Amino acid sequence: MHRNATLSIATLVLAGGGFAFAADAGTEDAATDRRQLVDMPAETQAMMRKEMRDHLLALSEIMAYLAANDVSTAAEVAEARLGRSSMGKHRGTRKGKGPGKFMPKEMKKIGHGMHDAASRFATVAESGDLQKSYTALNDVVAACAACHTSFRIR
Repeated sequence: MHRNATLSIATLVLAGGGFAFAADAGTEDAATDRRQLVDMPAETQAMMRKEMRDHLLALSEIMAYLAANDVSTAAEVAEARLGRSSMGKHRGTRKGKGPGKFMPKEMKKIGHGMHDAASRFATVAESGDLQKSYTALNDVVAACAACHTSFRIR
């Protein structure tokens, strides 16, 4: 039951934004993939891919908490792992090899927009309004979709 509720929420969130994903999404190879390739060292790619997987896990947790009507915990997860509070964790630790150094301006803009949207979601979720929380979460997912459909790192 919990899994179905989470899937229903994910469907609601994605459908609410009216996003249409290409039927052949994920079938491109490097020669036909039209997303912009962002060149970065292998170590930085690995760091970024790990972070992206954590973002997906955070979104899944957020949706599960919303399904359980635990908007306060959903807000905490969003701010800590996706919001503005989560930014800058690579500064000073990677000797100038953090992902941000290699991102094109537009990619950074989308990424900052996602962090901003996650912090806005956290604020809305703290209000306890579940419907407004779903709407705010859609902005987070929309930023993820925009970046992942525009850029690639390999």
